[in-house]
Amino acid sequence: MNTLLNKFRHIKSSKRAIGGLFVLAVMALGFGSLYVGQQNQANAAGDCSANSIVRCGVGHYGDITRVYDENHQGDLRAIYDHYWIKREVAAGDRVVQGVTNNRGEVIAEGRVVARNASSIGRQKQAASRQISIAGKTYYETTHVGGAAFRQGISELGAIVVLDANGSFKYAVMNVCGNPIFSPEPVRNTPPKPPVTPPAPQPKKQSVARCDALSVQAIDRTKFQFVANHYVENATISKVTFVVRDAQGKEVKREESTSNKFEFTQTTAGKYTVEAILTAKIDGKEQEITAANCKKQFEVVEEGKAKVCEISTKTWKEVTKKEAEDTKKYSTKQEDCEEKKVRVCEISTKTWGKEVTEQEAQDKSKYSTNQADCKEAPVSQGALPTTGPAGIIGGTVGLAAIGLAGYYYYTSRRNG
Repeated sequence: MNTLLNKFRHIKSSKRAIGGLFVLAVMALGFGSLYVGQQNQANAAGDCSANSIVRCGVGHYGDITRVYDENHQGDLRAIYDHYWIKREVAAGDRVVQGVTNNRGEVIAEGRVVARNASSIGRQKQAASRQISIAGKTYYETTHVGGAAFRQGISELGAIVVLDANGSFKYAVMNVCGNPIFSPEPVRNTPPKPPVTPPAPQPKKQSVARCDALSVQAIDRTKFQFVANHYVENATISKVTFVVRDAQGKEVKREESTSNKFEFTQTTAGKYTVEAILTAKIDGKEQEITAANCKKQFEVVEEGKAKVCEISTKTWKEVTKKEAEDTKKYSTKQEDCEEKKVRVCEISTKTWGKEVTEQEAQDKSKYSTNQADCKEAPVSQGALPTTGPAGIIGGTVGLAAIGLAGYYYYTSRRNG
């Protein structure tokens, strides 16, 4: 013992040794905090997979009320009603934050309130069994052995509802909104508390917030904006949607008593929409917005198409939507070519010349009747008509021919 005390006195006298012990203590505390923080972060992360009954989970009972009113994914009410999960906590019941673990236990208020727990999801797991709720198929998986848990996770947070006696009624997993079912609720018989004067009830917190803003493209120029919000002990009188262009100039401001608004913009470009809630909190009207209630969207340029305008037989560029009018436009080359017809050119009496239908309308130049190109026939009994000049010309011609013959004959004879 004396030896140990002497060593301690030696360490105490050494400032360097004391400093080293202090550094080791801080490092140990840091590693411990990091491990706990990582565990808490893993449990707090929302599950946004397709297996979740509520995508990305629920944080508190107000979220359960909200998704119940929305009938989240079209079937949430039927699922929650099947497991006796109420829209609001029944009178006398209470909500506590608990956990469910891979031993099948549900723990709340530091004690086991249910055993052999299981939960349902939308996708089949390794140890799940198929069940039907309101005509749809779901899968129930036991928590015993961790079949319903991801690898490396031994417990997950849960919103637990207890009755007035502290006994288990139902629970919902925070990360995914999946209901927890237990065939073995542990009945609690708490001792009667001593009679104490009632404590003043704390004032309920008033909350109004804009949770998210979604932008859905209906077509190239039309969009639907939906602002999701949460209120507690407050009221929302209107939602104002403000649309600005890429330069920040306001192009539209619309006040709506609902959380939806359809917006049409034909000018191509990038835009931003912001949802602003007007809420009454504690008797005072306030405007509320958030970073996740501001979204960007784009009106894209409309595509062009080269078409033939049928009425003018000319090619031009129009929008693809305009090109769908087949009475006015065509994409066929032949629809833009003038049709040609064979005609008789009256001035030359020539048949077979091809001209356009429009040119053929000029009756002074053309005829579509082939008979108009035939010469008038000469009567067989008629003789050619000649005058005195014709007779003289004929006589001179005959004399010339005779004289030429005579000279030829003489030249041959003398030669």
